[in-house]
Amino acid sequence: IDDVQRLPRAKPRVRRDREGYFLTAAVPLADLGLAGVPRALRGDAGVIYGDATGRDRDQRLYYYNRTTTHISDLTTEATLEPHQWGPVVFGLPGNLTRNAGFEDALREDDANRNNWAVTRRVNGAAAECVTSPVFAGRRALRLEQRRPVTLPAAGDGSDSAAEYYARLNDGQGGGFVLVGQTVPVNGGRDYNLGFAYRATGLVPERRDGPPGYAAFAVWLFWRHADGSWSHTWAFSANVDQPDWRRVVNPRVRQAEIEGLPYTAPAEATHVQIRLQLTTRTAARPRVVVDQVEFAPAAPNARGQESASSPSDR
Repeated sequence: IDDVQRLPRAKPRVRRDREGYFLTAAVPLADLGLAGVPRALRGDAGVIYGDATGRDRDQRLYYYNRTTTHISDLTTEATLEPHQWGPVVFGLPGNLTRNAGFEDALREDDANRNNWAVTRRVNGAAAECVTSPVFAGRRALRLEQRRPVTLPAAGDGSDSAAEYYARLNDGQGGGFVLVGQTVPVNGGRDYNLGFAYRATGLVPERRDGPPGYAAFAVWLFWRHADGSWSHTWAFSANVDQPDWRRVVNPRVRQAEIEGLPYTAPAEATHVQIRLQLTTRTAARPRVVVDQVEFAPAAPNARGQESASSPSDR
């Protein structure tokens, strides 16, 4: 509060559209007094809008603190209120994904898949960019089952789960939607995966009676130089998540290495990040995903928490 100054190395960018504007500001961490990305930090961000004359302030709008109506009392305006602050989330330096926050429209089955594209949707499952809820920015991706899956008539119980699922929707199978993007990688290098999501209507797989489930999953499909593929099942959720949850480097069935970067196979040239919703029950799940990041890990990141240098933004 005692040091108010311009940051000459900051790089703000403004994009205007019919709905308003979108501001991105890259600030060197060292200019904020930080030696690297902290494990946890609380704070706030705000905008002071000028009046029509451009000579006085008209509004103070902060992200967390909503009690900012005073614009004519310097003491009130300059008071720090840490109890009104919230968590500051740091992005992954060097993110390789395009349109990480789904601000631009999805592409339909993009042949190169070098942006987010809907590569498959069947039996009432859908994907679209929405303006609410969002984790950051103005849009997010929503995956949902819009039409309930029709369950088959009760059998004698001799069907396997695969046979039962094949009889859903009068033999058409369950609902499924897949959104993917492909980015280049260097074989043998470590990468961090991060995203935020919230979900309703998910269903754990039943262990008794007719089978069924509704689940959100994230997969990494590695494309090798010889054209072959290998894959990593990164994340799976089959219970509701009503509030936003930020996930970094998850592991399905490998809890002992959760949080560590992923190592690209030695012969990998690209990775396809796949976000998918599978519905094999009568539920109508809805999952919202935002800020999907895939970035090279710092050289010393394996075996310890990832960190970025002071010059990272």
